[in-house]
Amino acid sequence: MKRKKWWIFCTIIILMIPLFLTPFSSSLPDGLEWVAEKLGFADASHDSFLISPMPDYVFPGIAHDGLSMFLSGILGALLVFVLWCGIARYFIIRKTSK
Repeated sequence: MKRKKWWIFCTIIILMIPLFLTPFSSSLPDGLEWVAEKLGFADASHDSFLISPMPDYVFPGIAHDGLSMFLSGILGALLVFVLWCGIARYFIIRKTSK
């Protein structure tokens, strides 16, 4: 039962992070974009072979900017959480098998 409560708590935290932090996001370019614009090579970029599923933190198919950023934040936070759980599980299983 304790393990189930831990997952519920983590899920609530993951959903709250984008909800409270999205309104504080800046519309200004990040550091790399700023330098590229300042040095004049921002327009020289080309498409990579890797395609971003959410370019500029916009969830595809949703017209409302705030909701789109919120959903992309949730998806990103959940992906990072799942990735770290997988890494932790790998090392825990590896350590206990020795």
